[in-house]
Amino acid sequence: MLLAFAVSPPRPARATQGTPALSLGRAVLPNGLTVVLAPDHAVPVVGMELCYRVGSRDEPEARPGLAELVPRLMVRATMHVAEGQYDRALDAAGASASRWTVDRDRTCFRTTVPAAAVALPLWLWSEQMGFFTGRLEQRLIDQQVVTLRNEHAQKVENVPLGHLSDLESARIYPPGHPYHAPALPDGDGLRGMGVPEVRAFVEAQYTPDRATLVLSGDFDLSRAVDLVGKYFGTIPRGPGWPRRTFGPPVLTGQTRLRIAARVEQPSVTLVWPTAPFYQAGDAELEVVGELLAGPRAGLLRLKLVDELRIASSVAAHQYSRRLGSLFVIHATAAPGHGPDELAAAIDDVLRSLQKAGPNDYLMRGSIAGYLIGKLFAIEAHAARADLYGRCEELGILSNCVDGWTRSFLLNAAQISSAAARELPLGRRLVIEAVPAADAPIAGELRP
Repeated sequence: MLLAFAVSPPRPARATQGTPALSLGRAVLPNGLTVVLAPDHAVPVVGMELCYRVGSRDEPEARPGLAELVPRLMVRATMHVAEGQYDRALDAAGASASRWTVDRDRTCFRTTVPAAAVALPLWLWSEQMGFFTGRLEQRLIDQQVVTLRNEHAQKVENVPLGHLSDLESARIYPPGHPYHAPALPDGDGLRGMGVPEVRAFVEAQYTPDRATLVLSGDFDLSRAVDLVGKYFGTIPRGPGWPRRTFGPPVLTGQTRLRIAARVEQPSVTLVWPTAPFYQAGDAELEVVGELLAGPRAGLLRLKLVDELRIASSVAAHQYSRRLGSLFVIHATAAPGHGPDELAAAIDDVLRSLQKAGPNDYLMRGSIAGYLIGKLFAIEAHAARADLYGRCEELGILSNCVDGWTRSFLLNAAQISSAAARELPLGRRLVIEAVPAADAPIAGELRP
């Protein structure tokens, strides 16, 4: 069945200081599916993405890991796609970079295909959206739960300090907060999971009105409209259940924890709850991360590694999230040095940055370091499709590139102010990691 719907003519997004002008068209089907179309005929490929506004924050609290389980099942089989044929079909069509991801807020399916194969992912993804739950089998659920457990063992339990990230989230976000639970569950919460539970979750959450489809690349606009209407137009919208939401977390003081793990050298990790994704302070802190540990400034590296020689490595990054971000600094001690010494040196660098801000040379270099990788990345249509999807979610699609390159407008005073406001030395989580031969590989809390 063909369904016609209106798409506004693609319009160029305003370019900023040499960034490319990008043409975008947007439509919303009657069932609520948002479609973003960005034709570009320079290279005969199409980057494609289908993202659901469903992540671990939407799971029932009694079933941690359910959002991680669903896409594993979706790519196994649907009513009209035999078991194992999803990946085979994409490979046979010449697709590249085909993958799915789940985070706290979204579940996404992505691929890049030759221009002639654009219909295939649309069909496969519409199968998942409209014809998946009828193919559910207990056997497939049990298989994927085992796979999830094995993956957790491989990526968390058998990795030195593998529990560090989960410990950060558990201590920063309070119980009941959607981000409190581990990012990659161990699968224990899925014991006894049956077909009815999975079916009810999917039919309530993975619906067209909670999804955004993006095409970027060499496709015919009219044909794309027809294909989207054909494959997705008859799928009914969902019940419209509200998402769980919380305000950003707030710390009132400093919390210190110690992890014993099978590591060679001690380390210290400093964590702050910070401004949510795309809110005031978020862009500033991304630049702060570049200033502290990026290749063009690296204030922490210069101080701790090169000058004092008390650290072998340092890292700093703003992990932007919709319901409250985290800014994390991690430093590994050089032989003969410890966490307290590292933390004191880090605080000296932060005080200087908060008081005076960076000089113009470091400021420009850090902004360049922040942007250069992103600007090169959007030469690939897969990355461009992801950018458009995030801009749509934020409501800035018509001005996508300007919004994305907002750090061009920052100055040293704004950086200094954001560092002082968002990274107070007296309100944070401090985690010391110490070597212990008798500790689990991933680490455990000790007095």
